[in-house]
Amino acid sequence: MRGSIELDQVPRELLEHAVKAANLIGNSLYGVDMKMTDKGSVVIEVNDNPNGDQNIEDGVSGDQLYQQI
Repeated sequence: MRGSIELDQVPRELLEHAVKAANLIGNSLYGVDMKMTDKGSVVIEVNDNPNGDQNIEDGVSGDQLYQQI
């Protein structure tokens, strides 16, 4: 799948920034849209009702994603 990578391949800075942004909203499941730029990671949007489309979000980890959630 184009653009999909294993979680352990995501830059640590990006993950830390995403978790920090989600924690500002609360303690639940959030979708955090981000981009890496020349100046570092940037939060685009935090979704409090993220979608989990089959064969999209689970394109790399498959059913393991749903077990983790």
